[in-house]
Order: sequence, then C-alpha cells, then structure tokens
Amino acid sequence: MAFLHDAAAWLHATPLAAAVRTSFWLYPAINVAHVLGVGLAFGLIAAADLRLLGRTPELPVAGLLRHVLPIVWAAFALAVLSGLLLFIADATDLVGNPVLGLKLAVLALVGVNVLVFHVLARGDAGHPLARASALASLLLWSGAIGLGRWIAYY
Repeated sequence: MAFLHDAAAWLHATPLAAAVRTSFWLYPAINVAHVLGVGLAFGLIAAADLRLLGRTPELPVAGLLRHVLPIVWAAFALAVLSGLLLFIADATDLVGNPVLGLKLAVLALVGVNVLVFHVLARGDAGHPLARASALASLLLWSGAIGLGRWIAYY
C-alpha cells in the first residue's frame, strides 16, 4: 500500500497536477469534460441496452451498435482521460478514498460485462447472455456514476 501512496504523492507533485489543481478554470473545465464523456457514453450505452432488453424491436441491433459504438469509445476515452486528470490533481487525498476504489471495481465489472457481450454473446441480440448483459450494463453503469458523484462527499 505504501507504493500506492508514494505514487500518488509523486503524481500530486507533478507540474500537470499542480496546474489542474491551481488553475481557476482548468479543473472545472476538466470536470465538465468528464461529465460530458460519461453522459454521452452512458446515454448511448443505455439506448443500446434498452434495445437489447426489447425496447423498439423494429430497430436492428447490429445497425444501432455499428452507429453508436465508435461514439461510445470516444466518449469513454474522454471520460477516462479527464478522470485521470481529476485524480492526479488530488491524488494524495483520493488514493485512500474507499468510494473511488469501489467505483474502479465496478468499472472493472463493466469491462468484464463488455467482454461477456462482445466475446461470449458475440454481440448477438438473440443470445441468452445478451439480455442479462444489457441489464447488468445498466445497473453497473448506474452504480459507477453514482459512486463517482459520491467520491467528493466521502
């Protein structure tokens, strides 16, 4: 655990972290980028998950996924990059925050669920795992978002 605290202290002391932490506009701008990235990713994921759960059956799943997945990945990349910048700004405080640890664990489960859908279910809406994966996705993403908000209050 000492390694994590040492790494957090090093990150916290970097010029980039200091700039994010001390700038009047940079931290709020990064926070807005994070919210937009998460919101766009989750919104599109929720639309796809609801389709997999039976909503709007006339909309072909393959076409929907082909359209939204590249945008989801770009939005997710924005959320990860901005989240890392927010983390380094307060790394020494956040490294011991159990809510952050729980959020990261839930995001790891999101990753496992993505693999279940794309590898085991092969992205096939008719596969028995597809509906379970869609429901798990909605629940896990909701949990990660809620935990993300909770971090600031712990």
